[in-house]
Amino acid sequence: MVKNYIGVPDGTTEDLSNYVEIKKVIQFDFDSLEPRVLVGRKGSGKSFTQRKYVDASYGEADRFVLPYDNDPPDLDGILKFSAQMPVSSRTNIWQKIWEYAIYTSIATHLLYYEQFKMRFSGDRLAEAIRYIEQDRRPLLGFTTPTNVYTVVQAIISDFEEYTEFLDFYRSPDRSNFTNTVDRALRDSPIVCVYLDALDEELRRAPSLIVDITKALFYVCFKFARASGNKKKIHVMTTIRDIVYSTIIYASEHGDRYKDNPQVVELPWTPVATEKFTQKKAEAGLREYPSCRLAPQSKTPLGQLLGFEKIENIEKDFVEDIDRYMVRHTNCSPRTIVAMGNKIFESIDAEQTMDADLFRDIVNQYSKELANRVIKIASAYLVSCIYDDEIALLVENEANFREYVRSKNILSPEAFEQFSGAPMQSLTDGFVRPIVGFIQGIGTDEFSAAELSAAIDKFEGQNNDYREMNPQHVLGKIENVLWAQGLLGARYERRGEVRDEFFFFGRLNREAVLPRDPEMYVFCPGLVDACGLTPSKGVPVGYRFHGES
Repeated sequence: MVKNYIGVPDGTTEDLSNYVEIKKVIQFDFDSLEPRVLVGRKGSGKSFTQRKYVDASYGEADRFVLPYDNDPPDLDGILKFSAQMPVSSRTNIWQKIWEYAIYTSIATHLLYYEQFKMRFSGDRLAEAIRYIEQDRRPLLGFTTPTNVYTVVQAIISDFEEYTEFLDFYRSPDRSNFTNTVDRALRDSPIVCVYLDALDEELRRAPSLIVDITKALFYVCFKFARASGNKKKIHVMTTIRDIVYSTIIYASEHGDRYKDNPQVVELPWTPVATEKFTQKKAEAGLREYPSCRLAPQSKTPLGQLLGFEKIENIEKDFVEDIDRYMVRHTNCSPRTIVAMGNKIFESIDAEQTMDADLFRDIVNQYSKELANRVIKIASAYLVSCIYDDEIALLVENEANFREYVRSKNILSPEAFEQFSGAPMQSLTDGFVRPIVGFIQGIGTDEFSAAELSAAIDKFEGQNNDYREMNPQHVLGKIENVLWAQGLLGARYERRGEVRDEFFFFGRLNREAVLPRDPEMYVFCPGLVDACGLTPSKGVPVGYRFHGES
């Protein structure tokens, strides 16, 4: 296991003191209650940034923070509960689930958390407690302070079908319950609810999780636009850039969320990521000074490695080491920290580093990253085709899993591996076709005509793909590769080639591959992952579209 020399790649556990601010790029007012949604790609620091907002709210006298919630409900239960929902109504139904779960969580703290009750003035709290205790059914049996995700888990477990929940939601009991909570909050501090990590299951059921995440997004804004007592409830969540794109471009009201100050983007461009890389290297050298191989070098990375430039042998091109590292990742803090830890580990062990070893470490990590992202792309395509079948599989798999468990024929380790196999096999169903699509093109730089021919061939060879009716733009091979950072566009500007990937620019754009360029590129990691022939000349990602 690699030691965390420059930090923990997972933002849910990283020490908050390791936060890196990059002026004019990654710079936020953590005391503000205006932001309601944090948007970024996987590994962009959404969880870590939200934890900074949580930490700031704990220090404000006019706020009460519900315990930070980053343990989402069980995906199998979500799938089974949602299986019979009409796809067109799924987001709307889940909005009601989220709203009710938030109110129920607040109510359990009103009743059972003394530190919260002490923050009230007036007599409305006592009135609310008396009313709720007269009819405890809306509490779903909870008798202790309970977080939102746990309430959602209870909803999907206790209600036999979603229609049963809707009947309850539309009943006077439910409306009286939420109105009572609202009245009690008139005398309370602002109640802050922070929800995270819902997108961790995105790969297993993308279509469903996108709809559920959109529902939570809309609920955040419902509370943000509320008046009266409802304004005492502040809800903030994190969402992926892809989910944000579908909200903006698949909704008739999408424009209201575009360039909205209540939506905070984490725009990790290559330049910002390079600055982050140098800052993390500098912090690592302070902690591990023995890894400083060249104290005289002008940059922290140069001091760490012993050189400032690296020759790209396949491209016959010399480039700065920070750009070389960054373009072999997906421009996210998580990937930079993970790669940086590997580099520090090698130097710490050997007390030396040369160009060949540096290239090997970077290229191997980039290959592993590309292979992981190919599986994510496969899951998106599978989700667009087999959405209903995934829910059916989960239901059958759960029943069979309980049968195997009852027979006690497998060790705990073997049972754990067995449990995830059917779902993994389904979501990985397009891995080989995607790899074949990439290998069919064969090089990391290619023309628009070659891309179109490859798309036609992919459609001809995959019957399910040809016959499917995509529920969103990510059901197209070119769009899902673009949205996942595997496929980019190459432009020529003032005699220089510049590359654009989906995550290089603003996050408020559609996840649709631009069709105006004459040339396209695959990300560097695919060269090793799929055995591509690297083209000569400027490396992919060396200059990016929009860079001055």
